[in-house]
Amino acid sequence: MSGFPGKCMRWAIVLAVASMILVGMAPAGPAVPTPPTKPTAEKIIIFAADGMRPDLMERYARERAMPTFANLLHRGAVGENGLIQAFPPNTGVGWYTLATGTGPGEHGSTNNTFHRTGEAFTARTSFATTGILQADTLLQAAERAGKKVASVEWVGARTLVPPLQGPVV
Repeated sequence: MSGFPGKCMRWAIVLAVASMILVGMAPAGPAVPTPPTKPTAEKIIIFAADGMRPDLMERYARERAMPTFANLLHRGAVGENGLIQAFPPNTGVGWYTLATGTGPGEHGSTNNTFHRTGEAFTARTSFATTGILQADTLLQAAERAGKKVASVEWVGARTLVPPLQGPVV
């Protein structure tokens, strides 16, 4: 038995060296794609409509009742049956979820109107109140990147901090 610990130690060293050799010979994993160095589009339009059912829009576009929208669907990026909505599924949560890519726990709008901690219980706050949004929007990020941004009829753009430099209609 006196040689047993020594033999175990030798085998442990042999296994450790073999492991290092095998790891060094292992093929590299899949290459991580690098993001494009140039924008893949010169201009983008983000179209959203409150309460619009994506399945009906796609149906009417297929039926050629809405040819311009059909063209936008054909040439653009579209989610399967629209986008997954945050909860609760209403305007105050949905617009900010879409604009920021975050949920209400991050962006701060939890309903169309809601109670804010520290205010009178009878007070209510609108989702579009200046300072409610706590996350960066795609519009703000685009402007910081030197892009020209215009917001047409999105109530949330009226109260962004910092405000948009481009037109907000």
